[in-house]
Amino acid sequence: MDPLTIIISTSFFILVLGGGLLLFFLSKFYQAKPQLSPYVAVPLLTDAERRFFQVLIDILPNDCYLLAQVRLANLVQVKSGSGPFWKNFSPIGMKCVDFAVVRRDTMRLLLVIELDDRTHARTERRQRDHFLDQVLTTVDIVVLHWPVSASYNRTELSQAIRSKLNTRE
Repeated sequence: MDPLTIIISTSFFILVLGGGLLLFFLSKFYQAKPQLSPYVAVPLLTDAERRFFQVLIDILPNDCYLLAQVRLANLVQVKSGSGPFWKNFSPIGMKCVDFAVVRRDTMRLLLVIELDDRTHARTERRQRDHFLDQVLTTVDIVVLHWPVSASYNRTELSQAIRSKLNTRE
C-alpha cells in the first residue's frame, strides 16, 4: 500500500471517529425541547362576545350570575331509555351556548343567551341554531337570540332579558 493512501485512510478514519465522538458528547449536553402538546391556548370569547359579556354583566339582576361558553351537554342530558346513548349524546356533546344566566343562590339555569353574528346567516349555522333551540325548548330552557352590534341599547336588552326571565318565575 502506498504511503499516501495510508495517510488519507488514517486521516479519514480519525476524522470520522472524531466527528462521531463530538456528536456523542454534544448529544449528552444538548436536550431537544420535547413537544409536550399539539395544542395552543385561545381566548374563551371573541372580541364581540367579550364586549357583549360586559354589557350583560352590567344589566343583569344582582341575583344572577353570567356564565360563558357552557357546553350544551352540561345543560341537558340524554333521557334514559331514549335509544342509543352515543347517537343521542353526539349532537349535544360538542356544542356550546354563548351565555347562560343562572340564579346566584342555587345556580339554577334561568336563560340561555345566544349572540348572533353574521355567521348565523349561513345554512349550517341556522341548522345548528334550530337544533339548539329545539333541544332547549323541549326541556323548558328559555333562549334569547340577540344580534351582534358595535354597541348595544342597554335598556332594550335589559327589557328583553327581564321579559324572558319573568317567563321562568
